[in-house]
Amino acid sequence: MATFHSNAARICELSARIRHAWSENPHGSEHHAACEEFHRNYDSLAFPGGLRVGLERLAERDPQIVELVIQFLEFDPRFFRSGYIKEKFLRRLKRCDLTDAQRRRLANMILRSVDSGGRREFKGFSRLAVAAQSPMLVDAVTLRQLSSDPEVVRRANAVMHVWESNHLIAPVVGESNGRIGMSEAT
Repeated sequence: MATFHSNAARICELSARIRHAWSENPHGSEHHAACEEFHRNYDSLAFPGGLRVGLERLAERDPQIVELVIQFLEFDPRFFRSGYIKEKFLRRLKRCDLTDAQRRRLANMILRSVDSGGRREFKGFSRLAVAAQSPMLVDAVTLRQLSSDPEVVRRANAVMHVWESNHLIAPVVGESNGRIGMSEAT
């Protein structure tokens, strides 16, 4: 986890250097040098072992990379293009074999995304709910449909829709909201 933190901080520093150099002299030598340093280091800083290699190994469903990707998502680093990286990881992760413990950890991240979402990777987390679906997760998302925060309700409904679309749960029409009162499909 310390690696995720230090690497994200370094990417942010490199990004700031580019912005500063641009503000001083757009297209000047300092700006070009800052861009070159950023691009030279980005792949190795964005993900341990290199982003390109990590994505390739995740596509191959390498269990070690699956675990490292889950740790990356749990840490939730924020740096230039990190949302796009998380989206790619989430898309590929849903095709991987997961342990029960990994499913529980992903369920916690899905709930975190429902509660605080709004970021670009929410869609990926909602689609990953198919792989992490459990009675406890369904119950937790159903409770969030009763939230006083309309954005939490919207995101909870989106997760429920993913489950419905994949025939993992069947809708049970409630009195106040047709999406509340979901039951697991048999």
